[in-house]
Amino acid sequence: MKNCEICGSEKMKYLFTKEGFDHQQCCVCGLIRIYPQPTDAELDVFYDNPLYAVWGGDVETMKSATFMNILSKLPQDFKIAPPPNFWI
Repeated sequence: MKNCEICGSEKMKYLFTKEGFDHQQCCVCGLIRIYPQPTDAELDVFYDNPLYAVWGGDVETMKSATFMNILSKLPQDFKIAPPPNFWI
């Protein structure tokens, strides 16, 4: 299992599985993630729906829009440290 992307903790707990994707939560910072991350091919299937066409349709646009939306909700002084071994 991979360490938490936010705080680097190894302590993750299983929450649930939805549509074939396992969801975990970090016991330290509370991050909820899908692990392992879906591939671009899996995301293409998931987002191949007319409801997502307004976002631009392709996976890269969806990923970027989702990330920017989440990032915009963080406090401006929010800081994260790189995960352990990031610079190796």
